[in-house]
Amino acid sequence: MMAEQRKIRVLMTSPSSDMGGAEKTFWFLSSRLKADNRFEAFGAFPKGGLYPKLIFNFKKVQRLFFIEFIPRTQGIFFIIRWPLYLLTLMTNILLCIKVILINKIDIVYVNSSIQISAVAAAVLTRRRLVVFVLEDYFYNNLKLRKWLFRLLSKYADILMCQTNTIKNSLLEIKGQQVEIIYSGVYDIKEEQAIHSNPDSNYFRVGIIGKIYPLKGQETFIKAIGQLIHEGLPVKGYIYGNCRRFSPNYFYLRKLKNYIEKMKLSENIIFMENQSLRSIYEGLDVVVIASQSESSPLVFSEALKFGNPVISTRTGVMADVEKDGENLLFYDFGDYIGLAAQIKRLYMDEGMRKRLVENGKKLYQQKFNEAIIAEKFVKILNEAAHAPRD
Repeated sequence: MMAEQRKIRVLMTSPSSDMGGAEKTFWFLSSRLKADNRFEAFGAFPKGGLYPKLIFNFKKVQRLFFIEFIPRTQGIFFIIRWPLYLLTLMTNILLCIKVILINKIDIVYVNSSIQISAVAAAVLTRRRLVVFVLEDYFYNNLKLRKWLFRLLSKYADILMCQTNTIKNSLLEIKGQQVEIIYSGVYDIKEEQAIHSNPDSNYFRVGIIGKIYPLKGQETFIKAIGQLIHEGLPVKGYIYGNCRRFSPNYFYLRKLKNYIEKMKLSENIIFMENQSLRSIYEGLDVVVIASQSESSPLVFSEALKFGNPVISTRTGVMADVEKDGENLLFYDFGDYIGLAAQIKRLYMDEGMRKRLVENGKKLYQQKFNEAIIAEKFVKILNEAAHAPRD
């Protein structure tokens, strides 16, 4: 009688345990991996955060001590934070090595290129390494990004990313296997009640995401103000979160003060969290105003729910660009240009319908969660069986 074949053991690591787009992708991929009988999923992620503890049940979980974000502050804070970062890094490397050796891990999956500890632990223990390169963190530091890409290209068996721009950058450094995986839509409950938007007599425009300057909420507010000045029946809805007294909280206060100063309070509304279906079915247009993105969930969600999208030319939106066919574009910070595109959709119902129809087709071709899961499992299987030097 033949012995049962040993399952491939994968250590799934993530630098954060909140519920941003990268983390939702991480939990979705982890859950699909667990469902595949060829693999055993183990987890390592930062201490804290209720979501992984309550929702996801790894076979074994190692809580790392600290979140390891490379310091980007200057002056005295820069001097203080770097030693703390290095201490965190060394602690997390030792913890990762311990988990790898005790559990006889075969593959280390790293959900973000900033998680150097997991990369280092995989290299030091000679485990196969798969890294998901999320590039927007380094959009304004090209030297650091280039150094990091060289490091990952040297040691990773397979690199994953979310845009053709980054794929081409990685291939230029080293012609190894680089795969693109987009963000899908992972947590829709079809049975949720649909809440109608009471402002259906207005043209409803929404921006969705964390509130901070690079997301472009200020541009969005100014564009809505411009349209109101022109006499269009438009309302803007801002969905997002911001922790009180965080650095971005002062940006939120700035936005609210501007809205009050310009007497826009009745037409620009900060919304509480709702179900995805409630949000998107209550909007006529979705705006992505970010300076830098990779494959934001808001884009795939808008495509799935049938919302026309107006976006800056960044990330996956630029990859699939067919201006006027899949989505409309404008330049980051150009509120006049954004207002013009919103007005264009308001005036042209035929274009709105075409964007919705083409967007749903694009979703099924590239962002469907079944396609994403199948590709991810295939990548890990190839990593496990690929020959090594």
